[in-house]
Amino acid sequence: MLMHHRAYVETWTGIAAALGRSERWCRYTALRAADPLPVFKVGSIVRLNASDLEAWLIRQRDAGLVRAAPAAEVRVEPTLDTDTIRRESDADVAAVFTEETR
Repeated sequence: MLMHHRAYVETWTGIAAALGRSERWCRYTALRAADPLPVFKVGSIVRLNASDLEAWLIRQRDAGLVRAAPAAEVRVEPTLDTDTIRRESDADVAAVFTEETR
């Protein structure tokens, strides 16, 4: 668990330290529409519960794995073989060389 002694962290500074991120990143992540960082306010104090954080981290990890999986399966086929590319490159070099020597 990221938070050692208490079951919650208060203040943006404490939340940032617990996550190893900047306060700005924590505030931004708490405001995003899709699965925000699970903070809540108690009066003027912002709080992050350890159990909520653990569940959120698991969701973030699982979402990252799901997004990464299709990309790993994509296979790109070459449109030209290397012999064709080599012949075309040799012809271009020969044409430039011929014009320079005239």
